Amino acid sequence: MNDSTIESPHIQTVSIRVTQLKEAKTFYTEVIGLKILAESEDELKLGAGGRVLLQIYTGASSKKLAGKAGLYHFALLVPAREDLGSVLHHLMEVHAPLQGGADHIFSEAIYLNDPDGNGIEIYCDRPKDQWQVQEDGSLPLASDPLDAEELLKIRNQWQGLPDQTVIGHIHLHVANIKEAFHFYHQLLGFQVKIRLGNQALFLAADEYHHHIGLNTWAGEGVPPNPAEAAGMRECVFHVNEEREILQLAMRLKGDGYSYSLTSHDLKVVDPSGNHLRFTLKGQY
Repeated sequence: MNDSTIESPHIQTVSIRVTQLKEAKTFYTEVIGLKILAESEDELKLGAGGRVLLQIYTGASSKKLAGKAGLYHFALLVPAREDLGSVLHHLMEVHAPLQGGADHIFSEAIYLNDPDGNGIEIYCDRPKDQWQVQEDGSLPLASDPLDAEELLKIRNQWQGLPDQTVIGHIHLHVANIKEAFHFYHQLLGFQVKIRLGNQALFLAADEYHHHIGLNTWAGEGVPPNPAEAAGMRECVFHVNEEREILQLAMRLKGDGYSYSLTSHDLKVVDPSGNHLRFTLKGQY
């Protein structure tokens, strides 16, 4: 379909706003299975294997609002189907507010919301030789029923999310797919893997199925999510080399797009108000 001009970025952390930090702490540790790595009166750092994956900030005065750009879901990637089976069994045992599950051919996924309406996906990837990659590098768009029965049969013993869990991707509501395509593909350099007309776009670096999903399912032309509402504060990508950050800055500058650059990171806000940061691996 096209080539990626961005090389190494992978998502390091996602930060979100919530209305009640205590409630979020209980949910993300006891229901989702993340571990507390640091804690203060207004912030939680949660993760797996000693790595921070999710930062949670208090201060939201309302739950997530409909009809706004912003977080659709962030996605926690577990290493194997047996792990996803243990997640599913645990979520059923604690009566978690499951939204559903799906088989996307390249991955299998479970969906739910936190108490403030922030969307969460927990998924595992299939081996790459099963992804049905097309000749142009694109992938099929599928949302088949999840084989929950098989996952439950092969499940591991639940001990929280595995240490190898990472943030696999984010999926965002945007105001306009054409604008989003220009920003994420032509400026940031992510490769388009799946496109659904003017409704949705899935992009990746390094031949993954997607690191970023974008959609207009909240409505065309929706405004940014307000800072006082629950939602995503920032998504942090890490890159391996400083030159990658400088190349991003050059493309943004050439387009007249505003950004903030320091010696080790670049901050930018997409056309729909979603905050992104690109930082050198190990600097954040």
